[in-house]
Amino acid sequence: FLTNLNKGNFMNRQHYLETIETVLAWDLPEEAFADAIHQQFTYNTYRTGELDDQDTQLQ
Repeated sequence: FLTNLNKGNFMNRQHYLETIETVLAWDLPEEAFADAIHQQFTYNTYRTGELDDQDTQLQ
């Protein structure tokens, strides 16, 4: 049995792990990792699925 809070924490953990895997696959300079992780996490967490989604280019 998971409470809504625990479900949310699990989903955030999943999004974060997906984000790390994606960003590490990119060939980025070290100083760009923090910004890329933030942007990709936002993309993974708040996707709209719309063709004109401003974050579509992130992945």
